[in-house]
Amino acid sequence: MNATIKDVARESGFSIATVSRVLNNANASYSSKTAKKIKKVAQSLGYHKNNIAANLVKRTSTTIAVIINSVKTNFSFEILSGIQEEANKNHYSVIILYAGNRSDNLTKQAIETAIDRSVSGILLVAMQLNQENTEMLRDANIPYLFVSTHPNNPLEKFVSSDNHLITQTAVNYLIKMGHKKIGLVGIDQHTTGKERLAGYKKQMLANNLSINNEFVQYGDYSYESGQKIIEKIGPLIKNGDLTAVIAASDMIGAGLIKGAKKEKIKVPDDLSIVSIDGTYICEITSSELSSITQDFRQIGSLSVETLLKKKNSKFVPIKLIKRKSVKNLM
Repeated sequence: MNATIKDVARESGFSIATVSRVLNNANASYSSKTAKKIKKVAQSLGYHKNNIAANLVKRTSTTIAVIINSVKTNFSFEILSGIQEEANKNHYSVIILYAGNRSDNLTKQAIETAIDRSVSGILLVAMQLNQENTEMLRDANIPYLFVSTHPNNPLEKFVSSDNHLITQTAVNYLIKMGHKKIGLVGIDQHTTGKERLAGYKKQMLANNLSINNEFVQYGDYSYESGQKIIEKIGPLIKNGDLTAVIAASDMIGAGLIKGAKKEKIKVPDDLSIVSIDGTYICEITSSELSSITQDFRQIGSLSVETLLKKKNSKFVPIKLIKRKSVKNLM
């Protein structure tokens, strides 16, 4: 069997992307020493570039790779459905690669697999890349797009909801319902969590509302995390020091309701909740969750359209859906 680029990458110690660019004589930021080593390894393994096959792949590749972070919430199904629908419309196939729960190593493996499959584009769902994986992706010269996350680098393309606007909208709604002691619970300490915290703080301060340190509770967006958080904020609620919270996900919101029942805290009489996401979970909880609803299916479909047609980054509109989990204190 002939040696492949993956074999050369493994033996040389360089990424598939770097090896591919060297062997294709592409201009890139690699040293002559790197190029020399890679070519020496390729020669020792008997690697021969198949120009006919390579050109055929470049002309006809109609596969999109979706690399997804294993988040502990339930929004990804709608995103993947939107991606699949739009890909089908454009006669593209989709492969899904899982990157674990923010695992840099598994992310690297997923990116290498996508590059090795000669995909026409890569969608990164709820992903945050370290420097090494970012450079590997850029070196591969394959179009890529962040989905449902807003990267810090303004040059990176994305399709997402506006996380600042999400929490600002939630705070405004709760204020209109008469609440002043408002918390934000279940966020993580990565990009999405930081953006939502910034939006929350900005809107609270704009309305001259104080933020108790205990009003902000971190988690991992999961149902279990919601139950643990209610144990921490229970005393604040029972003392009347906290009347409402913004839940970082519907799963956090559902966990809060479950935990509240155990702590003999009534929703919404004792605690009002607005959850972020607006999935079906909101309608099956014992107290239906009011939500800042994201259109995940549209995020998925627009990500494919943006990737294939090389459009600009886009924030997808959000919507406030009022249900039964917020008490009017006015």
